[in-house]
Amino acid sequence: MEGIVDAIWFNQGEVCCAGARLLVQEGIAEAFLGKLRRRMETLRVGPPLDKGIDMGALVSPEQKARVEGFIAAGLAEGAELFQPAIDLPAEGCFLPPTLLTGVHPSATVAREEIFGPVLVAMTFRTPDEAVMLANNCRYGLAASVWSETIGLALDVAAKIEAGVVWVNAANLLDAAVPFGGRKESGFGREGGRAGALEYLRPKAWATRKLRLATLPPVETAAATGPVVVPPLDRTAKLFIAGKQARPDGGGSRPVVSPKGRLLGEVGVGNRKDIRNAVEAARKAAGWATASAHGRAQILYYLAENLSARASSLPTGSRR
Repeated sequence: MEGIVDAIWFNQGEVCCAGARLLVQEGIAEAFLGKLRRRMETLRVGPPLDKGIDMGALVSPEQKARVEGFIAAGLAEGAELFQPAIDLPAEGCFLPPTLLTGVHPSATVAREEIFGPVLVAMTFRTPDEAVMLANNCRYGLAASVWSETIGLALDVAAKIEAGVVWVNAANLLDAAVPFGGRKESGFGREGGRAGALEYLRPKAWATRKLRLATLPPVETAAATGPVVVPPLDRTAKLFIAGKQARPDGGGSRPVVSPKGRLLGEVGVGNRKDIRNAVEAARKAAGWATASAHGRAQILYYLAENLSARASSLPTGSRR
């Protein structure tokens, strides 16, 4: 799986991740990691086509050497190594399941993608510290939050910078739900409505004709006749951080009604524009730092006001 999977634990349980970071609450870390080590000793390593096998081989000798290099770097930076004494096949690129504990947030194994059977474990004391450690990475594909307190888990999940965040579960994928990464784990979405829109266009565009904007000819004294002055290019702006901003990509796109009527034009934002807009929204609203109860109150307030104005809204927007 591309990206680093963050599993944040606020209570006891068991986990088995490949090339992942594990954050465990300090008060239960010793007991939890003890159970994890005992579970690792029972894993069966061998040919992946065997249905009784828990873990297969790496893809190539080069990848095996790369993973071993990460393990060596972790040990050099102060991590503690645990590898269960299990039998490995004599042939093939096999490595035993590996647990690295006592890892610092700035360590190489905590910041890079390992792509191997290596679990990097760190501890935290408060939920805010857990969020800070989870987001201290340039990757953000998926995360998993585990807790007996569902309100705490939902509050933390909203603050994690990952494309998908599971609560008390992992790898639950639905074709109706978009899936994708954040930061250097990629952009765009697969699955769901967002994924389908990458391959579709509005039906109204099929009959839409290109509309050329021209100015009336300007009469001049030249013998060649009237001269047509090209129209002034007016790029649609974006509204970011309380002011109009020209799109970094410099382009715009039309907005049409279901019947094909041109409603207006909007600027096309690229990755830089979207990042600026998200940063401005976070500073202005503080949505990510608000409690779950506070967010629910805001949504209810908006719904209440829209309901009171239902009669004044266009028919197509009453949904």
